[in-house]
Amino acid sequence: SMCLVLMFFVYILVHSVSTTRQNQISHATSENRYPHVFAEVHRLSNALLHDHAPKILSFGSSTGQEALTLASKYFHHSIIVGVDVDEPTLSAARRTCANVSDRVFFFNGEQRPLDSLGTYDIIFADSVLCRHPWKATVQAMEWYPFSLFEETTRQLDQVLNAGGILVMINTNYRFQDTSVAHAYKEARVEKCGNFVPLFTPAGEQLSRQDVCVFAKQNNTVSRYAPK
Repeated sequence: SMCLVLMFFVYILVHSVSTTRQNQISHATSENRYPHVFAEVHRLSNALLHDHAPKILSFGSSTGQEALTLASKYFHHSIIVGVDVDEPTLSAARRTCANVSDRVFFFNGEQRPLDSLGTYDIIFADSVLCRHPWKATVQAMEWYPFSLFEETTRQLDQVLNAGGILVMINTNYRFQDTSVAHAYKEARVEKCGNFVPLFTPAGEQLSRQDVCVFAKQNNTVSRYAPK
């Protein structure tokens, strides 16, 4: 019926960001893995966002240790949303964060659009836009193609508010090589702890870079932003 058609188009307009695909195949994580970066991002959020409770996305949230760390040690008033693509892992994450479940939530990014719970002021995508351990005998483009990195980065950009902060520790490709990088400035945060191999979009290996935090500019709209 016409009513159902209209409801479908309203759904498409509201959920303009697609579901995500799996990047990292490992679920390894630990609590407070990147204390220096977390502390620096907390400092930056106070300076850039002027908000004591920025809304945060933990992308590739695994078993929830990062979300728990952020909620209990750094962002005591923030809503934190964790996204993963594996149901048993998500169940474990909910158990991990049971004591902060009033403001920490999780959902499956393969089943629900990334903007299901709105947009964010800070996104952490740590050790997720990569493959680890790396298969040295396989070409980079076959093991983890740049196209998947680019696609996922665009989706993250779509749900990050203008003026927001994007944190990407341990990526197999450089953020500056993506189509959304023009809308960001690199934040001076050192000691990122990047250790995975780094490649050009064509799969040529590069020296590692100590770069992991990017500030989205207020006056630049991504060419992929929802209309």
